[in-house]
Amino acid sequence: MLFKLIFLISAAAIAMLWWQGSQVHELAIKSAKKTCERCGVQFLDHTVAKKSWKLRRGSNGHWMLERHYRFEFSPDGNSRYKGQVHAVANRITAVILEPYPEI
Repeated sequence: MLFKLIFLISAAAIAMLWWQGSQVHELAIKSAKKTCERCGVQFLDHTVAKKSWKLRRGSNGHWMLERHYRFEFSPDGNSRYKGQVHAVANRITAVILEPYPEI
């Protein structure tokens, strides 16, 4: 009985982590796309890829999952530059574009 309870709690925690991860991934895509539009560059491949995950303490002392995603953009359609999206818990904390030449 105890094994079943532990299994169900573990399965629920994994499902919740997966669901939250997919929500943050979609938010990262939207943030990267919006930043590229605002800067006048093309958001390439229309997606972001996971770069890293880390556990860190938030300002309130609780443990939070920090996710870093990477993506590519182009100012001219020919060259590719790298960008990053940083998220902590369910919110985007930064979108960073690699320096690129103005056209």
